[in-house]
Amino acid sequence: TENIPIFVIGRNLRVEDSNPQKIHSIFAIRNNKTMAPHQDIDTPSLKFVYALEFNVAKPVIMPKGPRGTRILIPIKGGTFRGGEGHEDFHGDIVGPSSDWATVLRSGERPCLHLDVRIIFKTHDGDVIVGQVEGRSDRDPKNAGNAKVHTTLSLEAGEEKYKWMNTKILVGKGRKDGAHIKINYYEIV
Repeated sequence: TENIPIFVIGRNLRVEDSNPQKIHSIFAIRNNKTMAPHQDIDTPSLKFVYALEFNVAKPVIMPKGPRGTRILIPIKGGTFRGGEGHEDFHGDIVGPSSDWATVLRSGERPCLHLDVRIIFKTHDGDVIVGQVEGRSDRDPKNAGNAKVHTTLSLEAGEEKYKWMNTKILVGKGRKDGAHIKINYYEIV
């Protein structure tokens, strides 16, 4: 049988026979506009790490900036509490925590790009700094409410919290008026 060169994603593959069905299958893979997950990488799962709740104050709005409209939102304070395996991680959210959000106008309604610096003061007096990025998708019926999706990286100096320095957590939550709740998970 004749070797037929087939180019798929930059690789020269050869079909050992000229069976039109096999050739059609290879071209169908090549022309497919979607990508399947890599089979050699495990599908991730999520492990709950902690939950937080806080309230925000009235924002300061700066329209027409070079990056769009900025909404500067002070965080008035709140609490956090660790889940299973992290029971000793709990305490208060303290100032000067704040969100320097930017209004994004992509699609039917605006959403906020979140850029938050948050200070955690643990029950035993240690300070941990968090950096949050994400999106806040406003409820079209009530702009004071929103779905919140974030990533979080933490900086800790005390030995017992240094495990946080190598983690990036993902969060899902909601905003109801001035009250925000978010659950954070580790990707495992």
